[in-house]
Amino acid sequence: MNRILLLTISLMAFLTGCANLDDAQYTDIKELATEQSVFTIEERGDTITLPVFSNGSVSAAFMDDSSDWASIDKTTMSGDDTLHLSFAENTGLRRMTKLHLSLNDGQKKDTLYFKQLGTEPVLNCETP
Repeated sequence: MNRILLLTISLMAFLTGCANLDDAQYTDIKELATEQSVFTIEERGDTITLPVFSNGSVSAAFMDDSSDWASIDKTTMSGDDTLHLSFAENTGLRRMTKLHLSLNDGQKKDTLYFKQLGTEPVLNCETP
């Protein structure tokens, strides 16, 4: 009889303890991530496929005036998606552009860097 009473009391205490675990507060985590943040593009130009991992609405825009040599296939997306970026051939000096990603109108932000190779500058200082 004592064993049954002890077992019943133990079971009630265990179930009451589990109910307290349900009172936990959960944080809404904002996800915005890419596999890398710095890219090097060859002089001949290239197309980059960039997976973006997100649990919200993402906007993408170049942060500088690189529209004559860099382009993106879409500027808004929702959830996990893929961006396709195209870079034209570079016949001049090395150059760089930055892509700004913003989750849910700025709740989380990220900047990606695209560096394109080009002509190496040479400084030739001949003696007079």
